[in-house]
Amino acid sequence: MRRRTSASTAFHRATRIVWRPAALAATVSLVALTLIAGCSTGGGNAPAPLARYDFGSLPDETTLAKPLATPIRVAAVSAPAALSTDAFQYRLGYADDRQTHAYASARWTMPPPQLFTTRLREQLAKQGHVLDTSDGGPTVPVLKVELDEFAQVFDQPGSSAGRVRVRATILHGSALIAQQTFIGTSQASSADAAGGARALGLASDAVITQLITWLSTQNL
Repeated sequence: MRRRTSASTAFHRATRIVWRPAALAATVSLVALTLIAGCSTGGGNAPAPLARYDFGSLPDETTLAKPLATPIRVAAVSAPAALSTDAFQYRLGYADDRQTHAYASARWTMPPPQLFTTRLREQLAKQGHVLDTSDGGPTVPVLKVELDEFAQVFDQPGSSAGRVRVRATILHGSALIAQQTFIGTSQASSADAAGGARALGLASDAVITQLITWLSTQNL
């Protein structure tokens, strides 16, 4: 009986020794899966507060060699569907310049085409009479602007610039008077949405200055 008891005791001890590592491994795996799930859902942390940006204060007045001699009708700026939302877009030029991204916690106060339209009309109003497309009649020329590019572009992880490209067209009735593409870039002061917003505002003002100077040379 003593031998049987000893054998049974030894068996149970061996069983405990064999199964303890297996139980420990299962526990570790469960903890690891829980941690991964927590990371993928943000670990329960509250999301960052949403920040909204515009172009900031108006720059100093543009000095033109020749002021606008006639009123002009300014149409609302048009843009592709991807730029017609309040999403704050950026590109990683050092990785894949063909792909756009958007900040999760930053937005524009209104879609970039509307921001650009407001800024353009405010700047043009300093140089002459600006009308809406429904005013002035067919004898007043129309300025149409297409916003082709509007993004913060990173050339490396810690360095970016605001880049804006537009195509401006002047029409008199159905007749094309002139057409020109304008590009503006401005280095961002910081590699984040705040720096990008300021850079894109400055790049837009640079484009508008070029556009107004060009307008002043046209026979309207």
